[in-house]
Amino acid sequence: MNTLLVVVGCVLSGFGIYDVILKIFHAGASIPIINFGHLLVTGASEGYINNGFIGLFKGVLVNASAGISYTIVISFIISLLFKVKN
Repeated sequence: MNTLLVVVGCVLSGFGIYDVILKIFHAGASIPIINFGHLLVTGASEGYINNGFIGLFKGVLVNASAGISYTIVISFIISLLFKVKN
């Protein structure tokens, strides 16, 4: 389900619809998993404009790195606090 929501965010962003949604709903639209798809597409397009083909990959990493890093750190902390059930 999460993958589908990321893809929906990518498609909406690709067609320019997600920017309209952000203007209407502000922070409420920037928090869900759909926003991750938007970050990927906007990062790739900005990277392509600035750096050409290699910017497609570079831009995605720049925009999404904060969210991915936060997720990794929080996951590590949670794994230290709780035991896995067998």
